[in-house]
Amino acid sequence: MMSLSNHIRSEAVLGTGIAFNPNVIKLLKKQNKFSSEILPESVDFFEVSSLDEFQIREEEIEQWFPPLSRKKITAHILGFRVGTKLGPQDEFIANVNKAVSRVKPVFISEDLCQFRVLPTAIDSSPLLLTDETKKYCVDGLMKINAEVKVPFLLENPPISFLIGEQDFLEWFANCLELSNSYCLIDVGHLFSWESITNESIFDRLRDFPLDRVMQLHLAQGITDYSSQYYADLHGEVYSEKLYETLVYLLDNCKNLKGVALEYFNLWTALSTGLNDLHRVKDIVTKFFFS
Repeated sequence: MMSLSNHIRSEAVLGTGIAFNPNVIKLLKKQNKFSSEILPESVDFFEVSSLDEFQIREEEIEQWFPPLSRKKITAHILGFRVGTKLGPQDEFIANVNKAVSRVKPVFISEDLCQFRVLPTAIDSSPLLLTDETKKYCVDGLMKINAEVKVPFLLENPPISFLIGEQDFLEWFANCLELSNSYCLIDVGHLFSWESITNESIFDRLRDFPLDRVMQLHLAQGITDYSSQYYADLHGEVYSEKLYETLVYLLDNCKNLKGVALEYFNLWTALSTGLNDLHRVKDIVTKFFFS
């Protein structure tokens, strides 16, 4: 049997995709207003985003999957709880495996689990950065790698503040290396880390295991200069810094397979996001296919 490492590295290049919540497709279908022609043909893959334990049920998948099935798919699934003591649960993994057998995504991903501060809210801070939570993360990743039927990519989370005794990027890199796992780097989330720490992304990524990066998320946000918090808005026009970061990562992530532009809804991608979509695709195509 091919090892996880070799399986992931042998995946074909995906190219440029868009990531969005598929609920809009389900809504339009219910109103008899959906046509697959609204989906941009220029993209190479779709990422279905923020799927929870209810949205991966078969009856839900049938609402959005058929219109997307003409392209390759990746999926962002919420509920693995990577980094917590509880970790990924057997019943949840079984449900994920049922869903991926129907959808057949190339990858699935989820952010490193974040603190649940209130019953109805998730704060945008990472777990306490300690050896204990590192072990929880490594154990969770190893369980996922052993039991989930498609490759899993751990995503760096958005950061509003840092707590714990360890440096976040070192902690995150250690988790990947100790579990022999791969990751999805979200550039907007990197910007949130940079805003809080005042460290340069480019200086610090030199020491990060970029050969473990399989996919990128792109989105532009804004910084609240009173608090230094970077809001990852998934809808702003891309800055030149974002493009500079994209080119750096394309140059240095030798196993990279795909780049997804993230949007909170499909309409942003089809309106204000089109210029950035075309520019990103031009850049990515030159790196992957020239």
